[in-house]
Amino acid sequence: MRKKSGIIISLLMLIMLLMASPAFANSTVEVDNIIVDKTAPAKPTITLSGTEASGGYVLPTVTISGIQDGGNPPSGIKDLEYSLDGGATSTTVPGTSITGNQYSFQITASGTYSIAVRIIDNAGNVSNEWDDVDVKKDGIIVYSNSYTTLTYTAGEGGTIEGETVQTVGHGADGTPVKAVPNPGYHFVGWSDGVSTPERTDTNVQGNINVTAVFARNVVEDVEAPDVTSASVTLKWKPVDGAISYKISINPPTEAGVSEIHVTEPYTYDGDRITYAITNLKKNTKYTIGIRPVFTDGEGTPSETEVTTKDAYEVTYEINPVGAGTITVTGAPYEEGKTVTATATANAGYTFKNWTVNGEVKSTNPVYEFIMPAHDLHLIANFERNFDPILTVTKPVPGSAFSNLAIEKYKEKRAIVVSGTVREEGNRNVKVIARLVDVNDVVVTESFVVCEACQVAKDFDITIPIDTIDEGTYKIVVTAEESN
Repeated sequence: MRKKSGIIISLLMLIMLLMASPAFANSTVEVDNIIVDKTAPAKPTITLSGTEASGGYVLPTVTISGIQDGGNPPSGIKDLEYSLDGGATSTTVPGTSITGNQYSFQITASGTYSIAVRIIDNAGNVSNEWDDVDVKKDGIIVYSNSYTTLTYTAGEGGTIEGETVQTVGHGADGTPVKAVPNPGYHFVGWSDGVSTPERTDTNVQGNINVTAVFARNVVEDVEAPDVTSASVTLKWKPVDGAISYKISINPPTEAGVSEIHVTEPYTYDGDRITYAITNLKKNTKYTIGIRPVFTDGEGTPSETEVTTKDAYEVTYEINPVGAGTITVTGAPYEEGKTVTATATANAGYTFKNWTVNGEVKSTNPVYEFIMPAHDLHLIANFERNFDPILTVTKPVPGSAFSNLAIEKYKEKRAIVVSGTVREEGNRNVKVIARLVDVNDVVVTESFVVCEACQVAKDFDITIPIDTIDEGTYKIVVTAEESN
């Protein structure tokens, strides 16, 4: 429509000129340089420049370039029209105000804009319609001079994911950022108190400058499942990135050790590392710190306090001396711990019982008991074996023995010789029982007297053996006349 109107205007101007001439009927009038332009101007290009902030711009400059007439020959640019609301309203810029082939203007009010541009030449041709997507930018967010800066910095041991410096309008929202720890470190928190590694600052009212704080990984879940009077067994979970561990001991061990470097291979059950500290002092409170060691430094110690148990003494004696041996296992002897005492008899002796303070505790040579909270003195009691070879000599002529018997009494520590004796002459008879060693030496003897022994009489002779040494003996029983 605008192209046709341009042609009509040119023809009307020509007719008016001819009618104004007095010699119209007899004269010829010529009009030069009549331009017939039917080609629309080229579509312009819209670009925005300025500080970007949260998906928009702060006081952006809008530059419209590529402003040129498309006619051949061109009629010239008459006007540039731009709209900030998609064509609902527009601003006209005369072509005479355009230098070169571009024009710029600045948006200074905050808001969301739909920028559209069109060019009109002197022939009335239009480059495009307002809704032409090629020369339209929708949803442009503009911030005024009231804007803020969000700055996110990573401390030692980590990095920041996301835009670390953001410019946003007053009351606007920032974009998400995340604090990411390096291997061997963990996120502690942001310097302004935010505890989550991810954050998005919203409704910003002023500049924000925060630092993500990281720290070395530490040993967690330290346990001391086995504490004795001389050792502590520790268990802890491995630390990501650790190449070894250092254990501090305060006070030092009996050997003066105050630090132990634990390196691979570890005792590891798939969940925890196990390590035993030995040579500790009994009944002592220790502060034990475990810190991970990394390729570029060490972590913070995780401290655990443990107190070693008290240990008591177990002493023992053998009764009689030399009758056997004793072994005791279970040291160190701590309250509640199982202790085992074993008695072994030497040759010629038999184990009798265990006694503590005169009280019989067990008749089993293997005595297992729970250690009390005090020292303990054990006595292993043995008794001598006695199995002599016994022979009996015939009595004096005229006397006779019958029913002769010999019995050993371990509990009585004696041998009893019993029998019956008679003497045909009705004399008094002295029956003697002698204990004789292998060299026929009389060790001890006992006797009884049978008076008027014509009638058979029973007798018992007791031979004590408490003081007799171990050995092989014989008993000789004889009868003599007694006064």
